[in-house]
Amino acid sequence: MTTESNQPSRGVILALAFTSGTGFVIMMLAFAAGVIGAMDENAFGLWLLFGFILFVGGIGGWFGVVQPHKHFDDINVPMYHGHHEEDEH
Repeated sequence: MTTESNQPSRGVILALAFTSGTGFVIMMLAFAAGVIGAMDENAFGLWLLFGFILFVGGIGGWFGVVQPHKHFDDINVPMYHGHHEEDEH
């Protein structure tokens, strides 16, 4: 039995999550090092930019792969659940 799904690969989603998370961690470490004075302004800016690019790239890649706007579940629209709802008096 072959089942086809349009779901993106979990490995791709996980890789994009790690990319975004790594970018966030790099930004936080750059902020921490900047606060304690462990790096100069140019190095701080470059590390912050690198982390931001990874963070935004991971989130943008996730939106491109998962496409949550196409699979939006509107709770105001009733769905058919497989059973009939009839008025029984």
